[in-house]
Amino acid sequence: MTRLASIAIGTNTTRLLIAEVEQGSIKQILQRDEVMTGVGKGLSETGEISNEAVQGCIGVMQDYQAQAQKLNARVTAVVATSAIRDSRNRESFLHTIRQSTGLDVEVISGDEEAHRVFLGVASHYAVNTRDRLAITDIGGGSTEVIVESRQTGDIVKASVNIGSRRMTETFLENDPPTQRQIERMTRHIQSEIQAGLASFVEPTEQLIGVGGTVTTLAKIHLRRSGFATTALEGHELVPAFIETLLSDLAGLSQAERERIPGLPAERASVILAGTAILNNVVKVFQAVSVIVTEHGVLEGSLLAALHLKPKKL
Repeated sequence: MTRLASIAIGTNTTRLLIAEVEQGSIKQILQRDEVMTGVGKGLSETGEISNEAVQGCIGVMQDYQAQAQKLNARVTAVVATSAIRDSRNRESFLHTIRQSTGLDVEVISGDEEAHRVFLGVASHYAVNTRDRLAITDIGGGSTEVIVESRQTGDIVKASVNIGSRRMTETFLENDPPTQRQIERMTRHIQSEIQAGLASFVEPTEQLIGVGGTVTTLAKIHLRRSGFATTALEGHELVPAFIETLLSDLAGLSQAERERIPGLPAERASVILAGTAILNNVVKVFQAVSVIVTEHGVLEGSLLAALHLKPKKL
């Protein structure tokens, strides 16, 4: 088997996946890691990735290279998503990363991000379920939705510029935010979902949830239920819990949110907006539950690399 690694630079988090692959498929996940590098912090105001975020991202990526080398894995896919797509200094960011790490970063479109999320989720769930897949990936800068149509069997997908950090920085100016700010944010989320997703969304019983917001909510739910927060894969969240937590979060300051069991302190600033996005996506799908998965764009990028460059493996 060949050992390969992929890295994804998201708006909030930079993540690593190391896996064993064989004959164009992922056979075993060896390691996952994630660090809140916050490359999208302040982007709504300045339009640029800050130098502090660039240097932090470089340090994390160099650590990921060391982790891959220790496991005799080759970094074969490095992607960047919403924040880098939108930044004015994107080319400078990519050049600095290349000079410091030797890695070429591929900036993928929202549509391609949705495609790779589908590849990553389907690589795991296609063998576990015969139901059609309905997936949402809530990131810091954008939200992707991918649906397998009941009528045609086609895969339809969309990327909407509503993400946990983007919504936080655009609407939630106060700490704690005012009710008016939350209402404005919610109306905007609903409007963007209606414009970007409503044309192809079909009611589905189970929605597969990807991304930091969903896994964070799973950690909170697991802690409240008395379980370890490591058992994320396949954990089920119901709409009543999501809506209740959203109501609870709305009245808390960031310092108060940081004390919630299961909620990592570094996610406290953006979890309210992320939960609001998930709550509204669930409503549009009329979903009975959200099934949490850690599979997504990292796996999808590895699979894309395998398909695009088979002779090099």
